[in-house]
Amino acid sequence: GKEWAKHFDTISVCFSKGLGAPIGSCLVGTKEFVTRAKRIRKLFGGGMRQAGAAAAGALYAFDHHIDRLADDHRNAQVIAEALRDVPGLRLDPPDVQTNLVWFEIDPEFGTAKDIQAALGKHGVLVSSTAPQWCRACTHLDVSATQAERAADVIRRALRTRAPVATSS
Repeated sequence: GKEWAKHFDTISVCFSKGLGAPIGSCLVGTKEFVTRAKRIRKLFGGGMRQAGAAAAGALYAFDHHIDRLADDHRNAQVIAEALRDVPGLRLDPPDVQTNLVWFEIDPEFGTAKDIQAALGKHGVLVSSTAPQWCRACTHLDVSATQAERAADVIRRALRTRAPVATSS
C-alpha cells in the first residue's frame, strides 16, 4: 500500500467493493485534510452514530479478504479472455489487471444494451456504462466456477452472434 500511496496527497479505500464489507471507506491524508473532510462530511449529513458496527465489518474484511483479491483479478482475466475471442468487442484496457473488465461494442454488432440483454438471458450480468460500452466486475461473491461459466456463456451467446440492429 505505501508504495502506491506515496505518489498521492490523499487516497480513499472502499472496504465494501473489493473486500466485501457491508459498508465503509477510509480516507487517508494530512491531518489538516482529514479534519477538513470530516467538517465537510458533517455539513452534508454524513455522520453516523453506530460507526463501530461499520468499522467491525471493515476490519474483518481487511483482515480476511485482502489475500483473496487476486482471485477476483484471475476471475476477471478468465472473462476478459472470453471477450477477446468475440469479434466486434474490444477490451479497454486490453490487459486486465484488476477485477474490472471494460469492453467496447462495435456499432455493427449492436449496443451495450443488446449485449447486456443477450448475456442477461443466461444469467451473466454486465453493466451498460455508455451506448457502446459495458463493464463486467468480479468480486467476493463470484467464484472461479462462476467466472468460467460466464466465459462459456460469453463464447456461446456472443461469438456466433451476427451483427444486430441497434436498440436505439
